[in-house]
This record gives sequence, structure tokens and C-alpha cells, in this order.
Amino acid sequence: MKKSVCSLVFIFTILFSCSIIAQQVGTSIDNSKINVQGNNAINYEQKAEKVFNLIPASLDSKAQGIVEGTIYNVIITKKYYPTANYTEIIDKLNEIAVENPDPSIRVKALLASIYLSKSDIINIVPNFSTFDHEYIYNQIMEQLNNNVLAQK
Repeated sequence: MKKSVCSLVFIFTILFSCSIIAQQVGTSIDNSKINVQGNNAINYEQKAEKVFNLIPASLDSKAQGIVEGTIYNVIITKKYYPTANYTEIIDKLNEIAVENPDPSIRVKALLASIYLSKSDIINIVPNFSTFDHEYIYNQIMEQLNNNVLAQK
């Protein structure tokens, strides 16, 4: 079951990444429907909703790499789907920030939770030309730091 959940999240990530890359190079993709098998159009919004429901299972994975990758993907997803309901995901990220044995993942989960909660004051700029995901967490930390200093 968990393998199929992770597979679905991975497939969504691939589709999502292809859509983002296509937008960057000026190609338009119709986000309302993706034609997967002949004339069987799949409603993209319904699939996205299913993936949102599966993200917490990926965050529960015993494989730390899957947890870390899912945290990053959730941040990117929030950037492009800001109106989706992230309540359950935020709760799960807060749990990871307290209970995960890896301090790096705890910090990333906390930063992701803050970003999901306060994306109106934090603007991230994804960089898809690199596989180094640390830049996204640095952007969140810098903007949080700047917002705190601006309030003093």
C-alpha cells in the first residue's frame, strides 16, 4: 500500500514538474485535463486532490529521503497551488518537526510548515536548474529573518 502511495506521489511530482518546466520555456499545458490514454481525459483537479490526500502517507514513510523529498515538493506545490487546503499537511509537518530523528529534516519540516501557514509574507522563487533543494529553505529563512528585523 505504501509503495503505491509513494508511486502516486512520485507520478504527481513528475506531472507537476513537467507543467512547471513547460511554463518556464513558454509552452502552455491545459491544467484542467491531461489526456493519458487516448480519449480518456482525466480531470487534473481530481487527481491533484487525491495526491494531496496521499502526501501525509509519504510524510509518514520510514525512508528519510522520501520524507525530505515530500517536504520540498509540498513547498513547491504551495507556490503553484496556493488555495489548496494544507491543514492536514501542516499538522503532519509540525509532528515531523518535533518527532523526526534527523535534525535536518526537523528544521525543513518546521520551515515548510511556516511557509504553508505564512505564504502571504514569504515569496519563494523556485530554481529548477539545480537538484540542490537547500536554496528553497534558505529563501524561507532569509525572508523570515528580514520580516523579524523589519518589525523591530
